Amino acid sequence: MHAAELRRGRAHTAAERGHGAAARALGMLYLTGAGVVRDADEAAIWFNRAAEAGHQEAQTDLAVLLQTGEAASLESEPPPVHEWFKRAAEQGDLIGAFNYAVCLAEGVGEPRNDELAAFWLKRAAAGVPNAQYWFGRMLVEGRGVARDDAEAAIWLARAAEAGLADAQVALAELLVVGRGVPRDHQLARSWLLRAASGGHSGAMFALGVLHGGDHDLETDHQEARRWFAQAADQGHPTAAVMLARYAVKGLGGPQDMEAGKRWYAHAASLGAAEASDELAALERVPLRQTEAVPGTASLADMERG
Repeated sequence: MHAAELRRGRAHTAAERGHGAAARALGMLYLTGAGVVRDADEAAIWFNRAAEAGHQEAQTDLAVLLQTGEAASLESEPPPVHEWFKRAAEQGDLIGAFNYAVCLAEGVGEPRNDELAAFWLKRAAAGVPNAQYWFGRMLVEGRGVARDDAEAAIWLARAAEAGLADAQVALAELLVVGRGVPRDHQLARSWLLRAASGGHSGAMFALGVLHGGDHDLETDHQEARRWFAQAADQGHPTAAVMLARYAVKGLGGPQDMEAGKRWYAHAASLGAAEASDELAALERVPLRQTEAVPGTASLADMERG
């Protein structure tokens, strides 16, 4: 018998006897695929056994699996994950504090409570980049706390420096409009480039907008079209609309009416409300090259898609 199979067999025996640590260890084997076929649902079953035995780490493991949707709901009644997170938070666990705050912000397991969510997010923000981002967004929105753009920028910057793409995009948005920080489109562009390098379609779209004109960067329609194309390829609806407009007008590249129609159709399939109307208008009266591109895009659309 291979060593991995022997370890799994021992863990299984101990887990069946109600040993929480063994059940959690078995769950980790199935979660990571170490010596077994990876199976998140099987991992959830063993995490649940360990959690019921009072194993705190297993409670967190199971809660995260269920919260992310990686594992299907268990056949029994859903476990009280919010209570597990609350217990971990009260014991000083920062990850538990963040997860409990998310439960409060989203109304998972108990009524939504933005003020309490903000309280736990600020605690978790001491060491959890995701909490820094969430707390920064709550400060920007004035949700659960008084709106404070300057403090929001500080927390978003910390999360952005830690490599969180959503925080990099949110910080860039503040820099573009000058909320809580001096307006700085060059610095915003640098943050968007970092987020785009990680595949963030909203950052790609925003780079297209920044290069498309009316910002503190030299207008470069070719660069704008390139970024809209990348974002549209990843399913960003407004980027697909903009790419269609650029193709129809011939901005940043050759005029291509058929490509424009295809991108309008694709944008409509992604839920862009304006795409169908613009496509219908184009088919009724083809756009002449001297006419203006219909509509504009704003950085407010950077997170769509």
